[in-house]
Amino acid sequence: MSDLSPIWTEHAHGWLQVKIPLPFSLKWVNSYLLPGDAGWTMIDPGLRTEEAIACWDSVLDQVGIDWSGISSIVVTHHHPDHYGLAGLAQMRSGAPIWMSQTAMKTARRLWGKTKLFRRS
Repeated sequence: MSDLSPIWTEHAHGWLQVKIPLPFSLKWVNSYLLPGDAGWTMIDPGLRTEEAIACWDSVLDQVGIDWSGISSIVVTHHHPDHYGLAGLAQMRSGAPIWMSQTAMKTARRLWGKTKLFRRS
């Protein structure tokens, strides 16, 4: 996926699975877009890297969804490859972020409140 060609698959009920690239051996994180009456729900937006941001921009363009069409962002757990892009997605969409208290506390304990991923 280093060529920025996003990989997405449509599933039942209009659910979209998006493989957001990662800069390490795991290769990608599975993210999802779920349609709803108030807009789209984004689940686990991925790690905040330039490649991941470009991937989301491309996927949203391909499927005809504007950032403002995202009505909520759900983060399933405390790993940065799942929540790292949530803040930027919120800034672009205005959508609230939903994360359990346990996941939020664990993320803060492990990663801190303001640490950014830096690729060396």
